[in-house]
Amino acid sequence: MMPKFEVNIAGKKTFITNFGQVSDILGRSPELLLRYLLKEVALPGTTDGHVAVIQGEVKGQLLNKLLERFVREYVICPVCGSPDTRLEKERRGVFLLRCLACGAVTPMKAF
Repeated sequence: MMPKFEVNIAGKKTFITNFGQVSDILGRSPELLLRYLLKEVALPGTTDGHVAVIQGEVKGQLLNKLLERFVREYVICPVCGSPDTRLEKERRGVFLLRCLACGAVTPMKAF
């Protein structure tokens, strides 16, 4: 089941209240997921415990579409379609997506 972000906008800040839970479900570090989102929306932000704070207004619909793209590119195995994968840093600029189900290893570009 695909997780969804719970998003609240207060003033000029966007809060993703279940950010830590989503990153745990995906098996990816919160820092990696936040770096991807911030690069895509071109805004600064931080994590505060299990909450991500983006400095600017970003609609929840856009954040959830970006989450779906992140899952397709950096979580789902391109060979067998399993979400049981691990992302390993190989060398500068290259990640390896290692599937725990079929054993496939796929090089990925760093973001």
